Amino acid sequence: MQETAGEMFYYRLSSAIEAQDLATLQALYHPDATLISLRTGQIIQGRAAIMATITQTLAVASPIKPIAIESFVELDDIIGVEATQSTRFTQNRQTYDIYVLQAGVIRNHFSGVIAPRQPAPPLHLGAPATPEQHIHRRYWTAIEAQNLAQLRTLYHPDAISISVSFGSVTQGYDPFENHLQQEMREWGPSRLKALTRFIEDSNLICTEGTRTIDIDPGMSLSRVPLDLQFYNIFLLRAGVICLAFGGLISPRPTELKETLKLVAERRRKGVDMVWDAFITSRRRWGV
Repeated sequence: MQETAGEMFYYRLSSAIEAQDLATLQALYHPDATLISLRTGQIIQGRAAIMATITQTLAVASPIKPIAIESFVELDDIIGVEATQSTRFTQNRQTYDIYVLQAGVIRNHFSGVIAPRQPAPPLHLGAPATPEQHIHRRYWTAIEAQNLAQLRTLYHPDAISISVSFGSVTQGYDPFENHLQQEMREWGPSRLKALTRFIEDSNLICTEGTRTIDIDPGMSLSRVPLDLQFYNIFLLRAGVICLAFGGLISPRPTELKETLKLVAERRRKGVDMVWDAFITSRRRWGV
């Protein structure tokens, strides 16, 4: 099978990191590139500053070797990756990286850690003070209220939404809304429990946090809350979201799918039990 352009680019990048090939790494970044680290909360501007950071990281953590790619999403000049690496200190370090390319080199790089993670205290943002904070507040207000009409006003009609963890891409707001409706049916109501990282710049919002979904177990039982650690990245244009990335930190996608599968089976068994009881009662009364 022939590799895609994105796969070839990522292979060059990861090979250069493993080999500590600074010349190749420098050639893969745009002179005006931006690196946003959700691990440290830093925004690093310009190739020179990015290379200084990479050089320091390699000096401390090398050898950095790829072990496995868990998710790889590619769309035009966008690459999203969740991968496991080994470093000098950690045998299984799970990371997420999103690359937005321009003319074949990295223009924007978003990076974060899935595991291992240190506990992070919740943030207290207070009242929104910037356009980006207002967008973020309105986004979560609409999500919690399941107000799709309000959510529509926050997205460009041609917005692209990429779930890196689930490997899915939706182009245009209407397909995204259909996907969101399905998610709401499967997951139940959702609310923001806490933010642990909030990075903003002009037309940029990067967050990590915990959302709580209320799963309906069926059989008229109370909904069961489940916490999901997530990351979200929004790129804005003219005050609306034009490019969105998201993923799960914990539980991982396979774990969440298994949980939802068990809930669905419980619902089905509950319906079967009710139906059996109904049939038995009808027979008992000769109906």
